[in-house]
Amino acid sequence: MTNRDANEAVATLSWTRWPEVWLFGVLSAADIVLTYVLIGYHGHAEGNPIAAWFVEGWGLKGMIWFKAGMITVILGACHFVLPHRPVAARSIMRLGVLAAFAVVAYSVGLLLKSA
Repeated sequence: MTNRDANEAVATLSWTRWPEVWLFGVLSAADIVLTYVLIGYHGHAEGNPIAAWFVEGWGLKGMIWFKAGMITVILGACHFVLPHRPVAARSIMRLGVLAAFAVVAYSVGLLLKSA
């Protein structure tokens, strides 16, 4: 293993320690819980047409699988981009945090209006 390979291996592992990764995880979990509550208990419909297709076909379990898939895509993109473009990988993660935050904020707003 060359020195460059070792550095890339360390960089690939260390991205999981970025605060953005953990914030993305918390926001994604909040998104799943809020969506579950809004659809399951407050009679709201899924606003994302692709996610709505999953909800219509498989119910709330479909929604959870869809959201888990989206989380996997974003984390996977970061993992594969990082060794070649570390700044781009962190940008992908930050955009994921921003998108998750926007969805959670919107869902909290809907929940407050429903209460």
